[in-house]
Amino acid sequence: MTEPTISLEESKPQFDWPVGENDKATVLRIWNFGKRKQTNPHARAFWAATISFFFTFVGWFALAPLMPAVRDSIGICDEYTEYGTQLMCVCGPKCRDVLQNANICSVASTIGMTVATGFLLEKFGPRVVQSVYMALFAIPVLCAAFIVNGAGLVAVRFFIGGVGATFVTTQFWCSLMFAPSVVGTANATAAALGKLDGGVTQFLMPSIFSGFVEAGLSVGIAWRVSMVVPGVIFVLVSLVVWFSSQDTPHGKFHTSMLGKANTSLWDYVEALKDYRVVLMMLQYAAYFGTELQLNNQLVLYFHDFFQLPVELSGRAVSVSLAVMLDNFIGPLGGGLSDLNFKKWGMRGRLWIHFICLLVEGIMLVAFGREGQFEAAITCLGVLGLFVQTSQGTSYGIVPFMMPQHRGIVSALVAAGGHFGAVLAGFIYKYIKDDPRIPFQVHGLCVITIALTVPLMYWPHFGGMFCKAKPGAVNPHINFSQSNSSIRVADQSKSSSITPSDVPSPEDKT
Repeated sequence: MTEPTISLEESKPQFDWPVGENDKATVLRIWNFGKRKQTNPHARAFWAATISFFFTFVGWFALAPLMPAVRDSIGICDEYTEYGTQLMCVCGPKCRDVLQNANICSVASTIGMTVATGFLLEKFGPRVVQSVYMALFAIPVLCAAFIVNGAGLVAVRFFIGGVGATFVTTQFWCSLMFAPSVVGTANATAAALGKLDGGVTQFLMPSIFSGFVEAGLSVGIAWRVSMVVPGVIFVLVSLVVWFSSQDTPHGKFHTSMLGKANTSLWDYVEALKDYRVVLMMLQYAAYFGTELQLNNQLVLYFHDFFQLPVELSGRAVSVSLAVMLDNFIGPLGGGLSDLNFKKWGMRGRLWIHFICLLVEGIMLVAFGREGQFEAAITCLGVLGLFVQTSQGTSYGIVPFMMPQHRGIVSALVAAGGHFGAVLAGFIYKYIKDDPRIPFQVHGLCVITIALTVPLMYWPHFGGMFCKAKPGAVNPHINFSQSNSSIRVADQSKSSSITPSDVPSPEDKT
């Protein structure tokens, strides 16, 4: 009696979404949440990464839209003006210094956590890292309710800021689950939907605060109780990520999936030796540094410059940030990057990246020159369009740079964004004569950084003005890592299998 044979194809898991090389999804079906993580790990991972990053922004920037109430409550306001029959805090020099120090610290702490996250991701995988981060940073978010002075405000914002490192996990996770032909769109969509809450928070937190005030709480108590809400959400999201998702299409992540035996701190040095990684860090500073500082600055800018009360300031900014963080905008950048890649290779990705960064800088200068509320809101909306598109174009490039150090490179680039926010924070801190001037100076810096994009060139990909060298191959592909066939001809223009698609151990079995 002959024993039944089971073919390799029959033994492989059946996925709900079409898959390609290494069982990575070749489509992104945005409204599919995945019925089971075994049959649709791609959707589960996408939404676990996206939702956790979405609520990251709630806690990270929850204090910013409440700042008009917080600064008066903790006694740091040193200058008032009449607004109708009431005195309204407009913040003198000492008050502004405290607030700007808090803004700077809220992103400075993220730099170290972001850099460390690259190593942790390659060591433990994205599910564990994301879940632990959400639970860990719930602690300083809840501690915000006990702030009593300026030093406490700076300290709490510093410790909360580390949660921004969840962005690296989001991008790394998507790169493990999606094929090169759609990874730009997946990365951009996850980031855009996640950061949508940067705009939602500007409306959500003042609304929660107003609800508690209307319920009878004093202003000084209402904002403190409001901060409990994001802290509880962090804990709940941590549990959802832990139990509802997995690292890769086949379960737990291990370092060999990146085509190397192990990960080490020396990988950071190897990545930084590549000047294109350094340039991308600088360019990401122009994009993400702008977004983070807008989240920190705009409520007080509208409140003080246009003399809007806290509820109206939050809603005015929410209108513009809703455009900035609209869930179609980030994916637009990634989609355009993927489309240009299919037609023109890496040259297409670089061109759209350059255009978006350049227009972002121009619109930031234009926003800083507007003295009329309606015109300022309009400029901010257009600025938001190109800010978020720049995010999509950035992470359409990053997964292709050094595939074997994907987590490390993602972390370094993200850290560059946070470092840019710190540097931009000093612009807003030290230029005090006219609140519009810092936005103009910041915009000029972005324009200058955009001019570095044409300097990026790979022999196997080409650059903005140069095609790839004939016969050049990606030096980061280790062909001994897999027995699968990988096409290297015309690497810069392949839409199915690219040099970044480092074979995973599943292909060996």
